[in-house]
Amino acid sequence: MIYFACLSTYGYSILVKTDYLPPIMGGAQGNQWKNVWIDFPIVNDQAYAREMKVYYLFSLGYHVMSTAKHLYDSWYIMKRDFLEMLLHHVLTLALYMLSYMINITKVGSLVMFLHDIADVPVAGLKALVETTSSKLTVVVGSIIMPGTWFYTRLWVFPQLIYFCFIKHPTPMIFPHLDVEGHRD
Repeated sequence: MIYFACLSTYGYSILVKTDYLPPIMGGAQGNQWKNVWIDFPIVNDQAYAREMKVYYLFSLGYHVMSTAKHLYDSWYIMKRDFLEMLLHHVLTLALYMLSYMINITKVGSLVMFLHDIADVPVAGLKALVETTSSKLTVVVGSIIMPGTWFYTRLWVFPQLIYFCFIKHPTPMIFPHLDVEGHRD
């Protein structure tokens, strides 16, 4: 829980300085989704690039560790969801590495931030289940965790996918797409 809280805080401290963290995720009022494609694929701000690299490496390190732990734990106890969780871990690692390699770190950082925020109450609930505080466990398990998960994964994430990958990239990446006879 502390790891996700620290990683979310660090990610927010980087993203809040940008012009593409939308208000729906805690950004400034004038920020827009389409700004993720400005100057693509070049990142002009080297301080931002350095901070984003650290954010990616911390997050990637956690997922490498969780993949290794999943494989190690399955050596002793084979769970029924082994293949599904292995697929989840492998795809997460592939998406993190590919987004970094093809330089869509702006969109990738938004996705990482959304998923890290939703993981804080999940990790907190896992810790609370082991305590004797049943009322707090019920509050976190029935209100905070589903509310956070619903907001980040079912409300904001589909908007991120739509605006960042469907609506805005075409005119930003291919500005002359509508010009007759022109190929980008």
